[in-house]
Amino acid sequence: MPEGWIRFERSDWRLSFVHPLIDGSGRDVIVERKQGLPDSQAVHVRAEDPDEIYFEVVRNQNTTASDFYSLMQERLPEMYPNVVFTPLARQGGSMAGSFSWEQEERWVRFFEATDGTYRIILRPKSAVNLAILESVEVD
Repeated sequence: MPEGWIRFERSDWRLSFVHPLIDGSGRDVIVERKQGLPDSQAVHVRAEDPDEIYFEVVRNQNTTASDFYSLMQERLPEMYPNVVFTPLARQGGSMAGSFSWEQEERWVRFFEATDGTYRIILRPKSAVNLAILESVEVD
């Protein structure tokens, strides 16, 4: 683990990852835990400058990767009318896809575990986000 990074773990999750404690500007990295729908929980790891760090993880206990991605394809056009999605494809131990609009792109990774499906969204232009993604472990 790089110096100045910490492992994010939840006792009720099978997925963990490491992230920096301090961003490139010397500010604390923001970690927000959120309760979504009754069967989902989320954590957002971000810097004040979202171009540097933006890493979102949502666990849904009753949804497959394909269903999760289909839901995104239904809902995101309301926020981003010109959004374009790539098809999901197997990538190592995950399902991978991406979506883009205007000048923005996000990668999506889905990890299916015994306690649900984990969806990760990140900005791929950030080396820090890619390092966080590389650190993901699923028990």
